[in-house]
Amino acid sequence: MAASLSRRRGARAVVAAQQALSDQVLEQCGTRGQFRDLFARLRDYPKFGLPVQHGEPGGVQRRALVKG
Repeated sequence: MAASLSRRRGARAVVAAQQALSDQVLEQCGTRGQFRDLFARLRDYPKFGLPVQHGEPGGVQRRALVKG
């Protein structure tokens, strides 16, 4: 169990270091804000229909589910 926690902490440290490096590089990119806005608009679309869950629940759910 302790080894597992140690590996998780190590992985989190690696991800945090990668995030910091990415942020430094992307801050120098003049089009970063434009891409962020574009991707936000692409993800923001009306969703239709009932969200139906099949199988076991898992992960974070954005909307209430109707079990089918």
